[in-house]
Amino acid sequence: MTTLPTETPATDPDSPVDYDVAVVGGGAAGLSAAVFTARYGLETVVFDGGKAAITQCAHVENYLGFPGGISPDRLLDLGRAQVGAAGGRLVDERVTAVRPSTPDADAPDAFVVETTEGETVADRVVVAAAYDDA
Repeated sequence: MTTLPTETPATDPDSPVDYDVAVVGGGAAGLSAAVFTARYGLETVVFDGGKAAITQCAHVENYLGFPGGISPDRLLDLGRAQVGAAGGRLVDERVTAVRPSTPDADAPDAFVVETTEGETVADRVVVAAAYDDA
């Protein structure tokens, strides 16, 4: 039996950390990571500001839980719903940079996730996106 954390950096009222985990990418890999971190009780955000590579497929076969196959859009819709049901947050913003927090900051071991809309501080970052600036 897994014991969920009772307090995390993001739930500590004195911490500058906004989220325990920031996931960059709202495709199949990013949503999968977010489902598990949110289910574990970690404050999780998914930044989904691009087009998931899986949408280039006509049909996804043999994905966990869907041995007969599923359409990419349906798979992503179900993944988003699972993230939300687990307590994660989905944000439609494009990440422009990820950098370590400064040593003199209140959260020196954290990361700053810069988006088109601002900045978020996260204890950990999962990058599950392909970068294509074209």
